[in-house]
Amino acid sequence: MYMITYQKLFNNPGKLLRLTGVNTAQFSLLVERLRPLWNDVEYKRLFHANRIRSIGGGRKYRLETIEDKLILILLWYQTYAVFELLSLVFRN
Repeated sequence: MYMITYQKLFNNPGKLLRLTGVNTAQFSLLVERLRPLWNDVEYKRLFHANRIRSIGGGRKYRLETIEDKLILILLWYQTYAVFELLSLVFRN
């Protein structure tokens, strides 16, 4: 099964542009701006007062890096693909 990853698209800037609508420089800028926001939300999610499971419990993210998560978001906005298609493309 083919899974889209940032590493595969970074090595092919034309494909990154066609799939997401942004070039590598724009993508890097988006990641730079998104990373602190994501880290803040994750911190709040992990350390909120009403947490039921201990940290590390529960389901793990399939897309591990912020770059891969951003590609999924941009690809969805570019194509408005149904979630079934996204699950097939991003499943590992």
